[in-house]
Amino acid sequence: MQLLGLAVIGALGFVSWDIVSDIKSEIKSEIADSIDKEIKAKRAEITERVAET
Repeated sequence: MQLLGLAVIGALGFVSWDIVSDIKSEIKSEIADSIDKEIKAKRAEITERVAET
């Protein structure tokens, strides 16, 4: 019985860690996408300013 309890706790821990890992991955992806958008906007702004000079 004690072994079964340890197995259940271990499985729950693994599932929880997998969920946390997925969330972290999604957050990193959203941050990277946001940064890419900002970089593209700045590049366009710089290109426009250079073209004006």
